[in-house]
Amino acid sequence: LGVYPGALNTPDLVLNEGKQPAGALIIGLGDVGALSMQTLTTSYSRGLLRYALLRRDAVLAQAALQPSAAFSVPLELSSLLVGTLAGGLSLREALIAILRAIKLANTALQSPALESETWLRFQSLEVVELYADKAIEAARLLRELLQQAEFRDDFTLSSWVHIVPGGYSRVMYSEPSGW
Repeated sequence: LGVYPGALNTPDLVLNEGKQPAGALIIGLGDVGALSMQTLTTSYSRGLLRYALLRRDAVLAQAALQPSAAFSVPLELSSLLVGTLAGGLSLREALIAILRAIKLANTALQSPALESETWLRFQSLEVVELYADKAIEAARLLRELLQQAEFRDDFTLSSWVHIVPGGYSRVMYSEPSGW
C-alpha cells in the first residue's frame, strides 16, 4: 500500500493518548546500507517537528477553551538507537545524529514564523536499548559527546543507566564489522 515510512524524510506518528507509551514516531531511514549521519539527522529532525506541531495543535485547541498568557510546553522523547544495526551507522554516529536532530528541531520550534505564544521545546531524551551492555556503551558515549562544544550548552546528562524488566544481558557489546 505504500503507507509505511521507508523512504528518507517520511515520518509517521501513532499516538496513544493518556497511556504509556504515549505513542510512537516511525522514521523512514531509506535504503538499507545508504544511511548517513546527515540523512539520519534530517529525517529524525523532520519526524520530531511533525510530532511537535501535532502537540502544538492539541495544546492550542485546549488553550482556546481556556485563554491565558503565553506558555511553554516541554516535549519528552524516548528513542531507540536508530540506524545502528542494518542502518550501517556506528553507535557514536547514531547518537551524534540524534543529538543534532533534537538541536535542529528545537531551533526550528523557536522560529518567529510559527506565530504562536505557545513555545515547544524537546527537553528530555531517554535512550531505550534492549541490551544492557549496549545501553552502558551508549551512556558512556553520551557523556563524552555532551562535553564537546557542539552539545555542551544544549544538553545535560541527568542519569546513567536504568535496568528495567525485559532487557537482555551479554558479556560485551562490540560494533559490527560491517557488511
